[in-house]
Amino acid sequence: MDIHSKSRKLRDLVEPIAASVYFSGDAFKLYQDLGVSFLPGYFCSRSACLGRLNGNVVAAIFGTFNPAVVALAVEEGWSHTTPEKLLQARLEGAVSNLKRLLDDQLPPGVQKATEILRKGTEAARIEGHPLFAGLKSLPWPDDPLGALWRASDLVREHRGDSHVCAWTLQRLSGIEIELLSNAWRGAPIRGHHTVTRGWSEEQIGDGINSLHSRGLVEGEQLTQKGNDLRSEIEAVTDEGEADILLAISDQLDDLFDILEPISAKVIEKGGDPLFGAIS
Repeated sequence: MDIHSKSRKLRDLVEPIAASVYFSGDAFKLYQDLGVSFLPGYFCSRSACLGRLNGNVVAAIFGTFNPAVVALAVEEGWSHTTPEKLLQARLEGAVSNLKRLLDDQLPPGVQKATEILRKGTEAARIEGHPLFAGLKSLPWPDDPLGALWRASDLVREHRGDSHVCAWTLQRLSGIEIELLSNAWRGAPIRGHHTVTRGWSEEQIGDGINSLHSRGLVEGEQLTQKGNDLRSEIEAVTDEGEADILLAISDQLDDLFDILEPISAKVIEKGGDPLFGAIS
């Protein structure tokens, strides 16, 4: 298995575990108790590891969301609570949600998987990886599932940061990489996932026109040039995870064996309904 296959398999296994918090009624109930509604809860809780950031900074770090939507949501969220309170709510919500998804059973090998993931993240650099760096600065959870979730989130956000570095180097905007990714995955270019990022129909149309002017799409279909560019971006993203993979290369098979049934169970229970729509 080459670096690209290993990197993508690791992504596919940690994604459902880490991202389950974004579909957790437990977490969002705790955010509501702090006076924070859904969108502000998402943006502020995910960026809280970096402190109380300005909305434009959050938009720059997240990359693929409409900056105007992010700015309003972040301002609203921080008018009600603090990063410290949201981080605690996020952790509690993630753990209680995962426990329910896994039928209140601690899966075999959780501690070993966490140790392997931690070893990988300790080898990863923070330069160019703000969300990863922010998460790395937080205290480690005591709960075994909380520790697995944190380790998975670290790997997820490190790859996400690597991905932003990869596509911005290609002079793509947030809406353009969203649209390009939709078509590259074989979904309609105007996929629902893009709308959830806060882009209007007009902005989506402008994005398609921009991709068309670069020869990356024809109509609303990906061209060979567009496919090659998006494939290159994914390959560069994979290579951005090399330090993690090299640090745990002799334990990857064990890690995959432990995580596969856990991730499958989370997906089966609807813990990550957007799995496969990663960009």
